[in-house]
Parts: sequence; C-alpha cells; structure tokens
Amino acid sequence: MFLSFFAAAVILPALLVGVNNPGALRVLTNASEETKLRLWFEPDKVVTSPGQVVRLKLVAEYDDKNKLLPKVEVMLAGDGVSVKPDQIVYPKPFVGRVVLSEVTVTAKTVGSYQIRVVDTSVNTGLPNLEVETDTAEIAVLVK
Repeated sequence: MFLSFFAAAVILPALLVGVNNPGALRVLTNASEETKLRLWFEPDKVVTSPGQVVRLKLVAEYDDKNKLLPKVEVMLAGDGVSVKPDQIVYPKPFVGRVVLSEVTVTAKTVGSYQIRVVDTSVNTGLPNLEVETDTAEIAVLVK
C-alpha cells in the first residue's frame, strides 16, 4: 500500500505539468545512441608460413532502425604483405551484419604484420557517420 502511494506521489506531479503545459514535458522511450559503422576482419589473428595464401573476410555491421547504409567503399593496407583486392566496393544498401568481401593476404618473409582499413578511405554515402575499424594480425613463422 505504501508503494502505491509513493508511485502516485511521483507520477501525479508529472501528469499535472503535462496537462497544464504540454510542450514542457517530454518523455523519451529509448536512449539515443549514435549509430556507427564497425569494420573488422575474420579471423582477426592468423599464423602462417612465408608465401602461403591466407583468406580473410572483411565484415561490416551497421544497426540503424531508421535508415539503410547506402554503400561501403574502403581501401585496405598491409605493410610488408600483399593484400588482394586492396579496394573493396560493396554497392548494396544494408542494415545489420554483412560480409563485404573476402581478401587474400600473402607474406614473403617471417615476421608479424597487420592488415587494416585505411580510415580516410571509408565512403558510405552518409555524411558524418562514425566508423570504427579493427585490424587483423598475421604472424608468419618459419616452415
């Protein structure tokens, strides 16, 4: 019983303000969070040998309930390794998670390398969209 009096004491003033001045009271039903595009490679860590071809998937995720992402165009880079293709164009509008492309990576010498999306190359067709990217690590060991 005490709980119902407490609930009425909290809700009643808000209802009175809403009735007397409808523009002053706004009730938000969900939190507004900035939508962003996430790009990453699967798998994100690979151990291989010199000259062996490694296949990676470039995955994108975009969750906006109000609009589709029109397209994704990116350039890939990897110092000391060959990345093919190094330019990815995904022209189909989407929302959710998609595989943009499969890429092959080849390293000729032993070492540790990273494959990354060139941040300044990302084109989505939407202005001011925040983009978050992750790298893939390639460890090349002796046979």
